[in-house]
Amino acid sequence: LEDLQLLNSSLTLSSRDSDAIQMFQSLSLPKLTRAEITDSLWSHFPLKALSTVKSLSLDTLKLNTHDQTDDDEDDEDNPRQRTYIDIPIFHNLIHLKLNNSWNLVVQMLHHCPKLQSLELSKGSRHSRVDDQENSVEEPELVP
Repeated sequence: LEDLQLLNSSLTLSSRDSDAIQMFQSLSLPKLTRAEITDSLWSHFPLKALSTVKSLSLDTLKLNTHDQTDDDEDDEDNPRQRTYIDIPIFHNLIHLKLNNSWNLVVQMLHHCPKLQSLELSKGSRHSRVDDQENSVEEPELVP
């Protein structure tokens, strides 16, 4: 698989289903060069499966790589409160588009040594008007 597009898709795994989470996290796409994930809700998404891409577009409000524990179950309904962890190094990434998450920008920049093009936006391509899920809290300082 060289080109991945996930639009309006969903996969939410329960933190109690550790076997399924482990299998999903071990997903490998070594020939992937382009990925676009928009208007999709994916819990436990394996960002490392995307680490070979040259071009990446993420709707980060709904894409989470949160390591969920029983203490964090309250966060399941509020993806904006989740943290991004285990971000791999994207050695080939030259074009990155992030939608809806200023908080992920700095983390991603530290993991993209060849990045040449960065696009930031506040709404996904398919966002609905007055959709409160798309509200974004802007940071006070962006390096």
